[in-house]
Amino acid sequence: MRNILYILGAAQASVSLLPSSPSTGNQTAVVLIQDAVGLSQFPAARVYALADDVTSRKASPSFPLISYGDFLRLIFEADNVVAL
Repeated sequence: MRNILYILGAAQASVSLLPSSPSTGNQTAVVLIQDAVGLSQFPAARVYALADDVTSRKASPSFPLISYGDFLRLIFEADNVVAL
């Protein structure tokens, strides 16, 4: 099983680039950064928003907020990181 992390920085355009369903046996997570923290609906199971970007953009996502430290931990724990 592979641990795949997607990092989305642009709002709507990036969502269409994500796979519609995760590959069998893979764990996927998505971190929303920059303008993507404004997204409210998302198809992935584990979605996080970067707290500093949420604060600076006055967004109110329904996803758990993470710090830069948490973000780095997710990057280093992932087998693959895809930035969109």
